[in-house]
Amino acid sequence: MLSVAAGTMLTTVSSPALAQAPAVRADFAAMLDKGGQVLVTIKYILSQEGEEQENEVTGVLIAGDGLVLSSNFFFGGGPFGGGATPKDIKVLHGDDTVGVDAKFIARDTELGLAWLKVDKAPDKPYPFVDFSKHAEAKVGDDLFTVRKMGKFFGQAYQIAEGRISAVVSKPRTLMIPTIGLATRSELTLPLYNASGQVVGVNTYILPDEEEMQGGAEAMKGAEYGMILPAKDVVEATAKALENAAKAPAEEPKTEEAPKSEAAPEGQPK
Repeated sequence: MLSVAAGTMLTTVSSPALAQAPAVRADFAAMLDKGGQVLVTIKYILSQEGEEQENEVTGVLIAGDGLVLSSNFFFGGGPFGGGATPKDIKVLHGDDTVGVDAKFIARDTELGLAWLKVDKAPDKPYPFVDFSKHAEAKVGDDLFTVRKMGKFFGQAYQIAEGRISAVVSKPRTLMIPTIGLATRSELTLPLYNASGQVVGVNTYILPDEEEMQGGAEAMKGAEYGMILPAKDVVEATAKALENAAKAPAEEPKTEEAPKSEAAPEGQPK
């Protein structure tokens, strides 16, 4: 506080630090509600090399007609091939315990993404994450993700939080979450900022076989995952849908997979 000569009024000078606007505090209740509404459970059978295995994973709705984003790794995919075939796919939303039929329509082996689509769009569009309305994020920003807890806890929704610890430009632009957030995030689930805007999805991009020969050193600093920016999710999804629309009815010839690889009906590459 500064004072002037006696007999005059006292003047208070605010500190610049005290005058700063308070940081935005995440509304956990709203985030749980909206973030939980866009999650689905995907049940399917994965057939590979004559063996079949029942699986259940979480996916996220990215369009009201039932387009679902998930991880390519869940469906036997990866940068080194795989050849697994997901079948008998059911998508369960909300309190649904039966599920609706869905098809595996495309995968991106580079980005670790996969897309599924319900066979029949609902009369009332599903709630979904609109990745086109995303926000940018930088080192130090707080991030949040909503995930489902286990069946023992009634699959209640839970928030995991952390910060962006680094932004890398190789092998492409990726945000690296703090370890606490990375270890509690699930593949391809959305990451939100404190205002609830989507900034990207958690994924796993692996080096090629030659680079992987160096062992764990190749993944040092991002062993637990990385965040693909939302704008890249938008671009990859558009390419995946384009390729899926062009896919022939019969299984295409085996060739080197493009960046975004469409799967013919019920039969991914």
